[in-house]
Amino acid sequence: MITTTYLETSQHEGQLTVKTPQWNFQIADTKSNRKVLMVILRSLQHPVTERPLFTFKKIADAFGYPDRRNVNNYWRDFEQCGQDILDYIRRTDIVNDPPKPHIFWTVQFTVDLPRPQ
Repeated sequence: MITTTYLETSQHEGQLTVKTPQWNFQIADTKSNRKVLMVILRSLQHPVTERPLFTFKKIADAFGYPDRRNVNNYWRDFEQCGQDILDYIRRTDIVNDPPKPHIFWTVQFTVDLPRPQ
C-alpha cells in the first residue's frame, strides 16, 4: 500500500505554490515548470518505506488534471531522459516552448522534514 500525504496547489499573480504539512514551494507558474514539478513530486520518497510520497492520482488532482495518466506520461518522459532532470527540462522546453537562451526560475523553498530515527 502506498501512503500519501496532503498535497495542495494554488496559483496567484503568475506564481504556483505547492503546499504540504511539512513544506511550501513557490515557482513561476509556467507549463514547463508545472511538468518538472510534477516529476519532482513523484520522485519524493518516504524515508523508511522508500515508496513515493505522492501517487500519480494525488499529483493529478492537486494540479487539476482530470486523469492521472497525464502525470504518468510526464514521468515516463522523465525516465526516457535517464531520470536526468536537466535533460528533462531541456526536452520539456524544446518540445513545448520555442527555444530560449536561458531558463530562469525564482524558487522559494523551505523544508523542515522530520529526520528518521
